[in-house]
Amino acid sequence: MLTLTIFGLFNPEASAQPSFEEMHAAYGVPDRETCTFLRTAYEMYGVRKGRDPDSPILGLADYVNFVELGAGETVVPIYRGENGERHKPLTEVRVTPCAWGDFDVGIVQADGRFTAKRLRVATPPPLAAVVPEEQRRALQFATERPRFGVTPLGTSHGFDPAGDVTCFVIWINGRGILVDPSPEALAYLEQSGVAPVDIPYVFLTHVHADHDGGLLEKLLSGRRTTVIASDVVFRAFVEKARLITGHDVEREGLITHVSANPGARVHMEIGGEEATLETRWNLHPIPTNGFKIGVGGRTFGYAGDTQYDPALIQRLREQGKLSAAQCDDLLYFFWTPEGQPTVDLLYHEAGIPPIHTDIAELQALPDSLKARMHLVHIADKDVPPGFVPGKPPLFATQVLLPPTSRSRARSLLETMHLVCYLYDIPTDTLEELVRGAAVCNYPTDEVSIQQGPVGKGEPLHFYVIADGEVAVR
Repeated sequence: MLTLTIFGLFNPEASAQPSFEEMHAAYGVPDRETCTFLRTAYEMYGVRKGRDPDSPILGLADYVNFVELGAGETVVPIYRGENGERHKPLTEVRVTPCAWGDFDVGIVQADGRFTAKRLRVATPPPLAAVVPEEQRRALQFATERPRFGVTPLGTSHGFDPAGDVTCFVIWINGRGILVDPSPEALAYLEQSGVAPVDIPYVFLTHVHADHDGGLLEKLLSGRRTTVIASDVVFRAFVEKARLITGHDVEREGLITHVSANPGARVHMEIGGEEATLETRWNLHPIPTNGFKIGVGGRTFGYAGDTQYDPALIQRLREQGKLSAAQCDDLLYFFWTPEGQPTVDLLYHEAGIPPIHTDIAELQALPDSLKARMHLVHIADKDVPPGFVPGKPPLFATQVLLPPTSRSRARSLLETMHLVCYLYDIPTDTLEELVRGAAVCNYPTDEVSIQQGPVGKGEPLHFYVIADGEVAVR
């Protein structure tokens, strides 16, 4: 699993790297150009054992020492390596298993000082913030959500203890695509009263833990999920999930795949609205995609984890390591060569270089681009005061297309389709039902239906819960 998340489809400790045919069979790598691109990224970001750029790439054993714990005390010496040699241990770590899965851990310093602690093994609760009431109200009711819009649920990265990792919902007619879900994002949606059925899709850009942790949590809870991803990223995730959980989530029916491969537009109907999706390959140590999605003549773009460095990209093209199409995607996926934006809203990462984009590269872009751009995958402390572009306000929904009477009707129609005894009724019939229906709003804790006889002349009502939660007491 660590090899998959650190090195992607390759293994520096293997005697030979996989051929295109092997990668096509195992991960769905579509062609030799893509195979070359993924190999280029792996070799470019791999740490070498020597100063020679052709020296071997450090393998997993160079990063991690696995220690098997015995039934009694296990002593683990900690060395400082100098010139490849081992000297007297700096520290000893002594680990003893206890009852209920806990461990006694003792640390012995070189000068004899000793520190002991009981390590309790438990699942920590998500360190989730509280979604402000105003932002919760904006998301609570599907009919009031944007026809097309974006709500950021986290804007930082996995190495920032003070911020939530980047995750957001793309709203289309009240239904959502959750992009790179985090466990905290799931908690925020629950806080906001967003039902799981209102988030029918997940978009997965790659399989680093700060991007797929919430998806694993959803699957472990038994929720069936439809994942939009390139074939390569999807197969890598299924393999990772199997290694972590022991479950084949695809074979067990927990996950359905919508293929979104670079070079081919994907047309989808979400919430009764047509959406068009395009993806690209990114410069990142493991296979990663960026994308843009269009609805009703407006377009949102997400760069995904990537190193946007025009000089580097041009150099790789000159060296024959990128095709012309790959080079154009990395440079001009969200704007034209003349610097004109092709998206209305763009989330661009600005993480820790060199495997992420240096913030200075984005500052150098034309003002017309920066006006439509927001920084994500960056800690608040790393954004200079007044820097343009800035980060999007957390939990504040950015509306590209506001709801209309027609989009609200479509949202209600989608809700009717979800009713178990209405799902197979023809759409024309459901539309007639919606046109003849009345939308009733009830304050919190109000009794809407009471048990008892129906009065003479009192009409009978058929209720469908379109939004919110109802308790039967």
